[in-house]
Amino acid sequence: MNLESDLATVRAHHPVRAPLDTDALAKRVDELGAQVCDHSVFDSLTSIRAVRVFMEHHVWAVWDFMSLLKSIQAEVAPVSLPWKPPADPESARLINEIVVCEEGDEGPDGRPVSHFQAYVQAMKAAGAATFPIEHFTSALDTDASLTDALAESRAPAAARAFVATTFAVTREALHCRVAAFTLGREEVIPRMFRNVIAGVAPSSVSDGSPGDLGGFLWYLDRHVSIDGDRHTPMAKRLYARTCLRDEQVRAESLGAACRVLERRLALWDAVTEALC
Repeated sequence: MNLESDLATVRAHHPVRAPLDTDALAKRVDELGAQVCDHSVFDSLTSIRAVRVFMEHHVWAVWDFMSLLKSIQAEVAPVSLPWKPPADPESARLINEIVVCEEGDEGPDGRPVSHFQAYVQAMKAAGAATFPIEHFTSALDTDASLTDALAESRAPAAARAFVATTFAVTREALHCRVAAFTLGREEVIPRMFRNVIAGVAPSSVSDGSPGDLGGFLWYLDRHVSIDGDRHTPMAKRLYARTCLRDEQVRAESLGAACRVLERRLALWDAVTEALC
């Protein structure tokens, strides 16, 4: 799958300018969010094999979360030499605080680790395949293009499509990115991950690798806690400052949220199909 063609397809089917029926769009966002959070895939995570398949798909969303987040930070809290004060200090603080935790949280062993790195470590402990995502990030480290790295990664097709949608949004206006981040990620993650935890059978957790889900459960618990208590309220403040300026901006923001939530549903559907 070619990333550029994926991006073109996303843009063709989902133009940035949305209709001004914001009430209908807001209702659609709520409906999609509920479907994402309460998807039947979580009831299928009753074996180590099922959890491995889930992680091998989900890790791509863990990785591209940071690209979406960084695309917002680059605009509201840009790095510049000589330094210039941010246009909106409150938004800069909100996004910077979220980035600090995501890039260098205190991990299960007490040492700083990015949430993505913690997830990959959890995959290894669970016995999930990490070659695709590690091959992908290694290719990026050698300056391969995103398109080439993704094409050669052996990622599941639904995961590649998910990344393509995320990167399509990163090329849109700031309010679309903030909406995708807030409504498509931070608002749904705590409820979604609580359902993942509930779905994982206690008997699936073992004390040693392979098959140890301790790191996976730590990752889920950490996001339920930090996103629910801190990051979601912060993201909502950023959303209010950025996405509610007028009805057109709000409509475009809600349209972006719909697109990423629809793609998340497709990712969960793909995991369900892979488990059949």
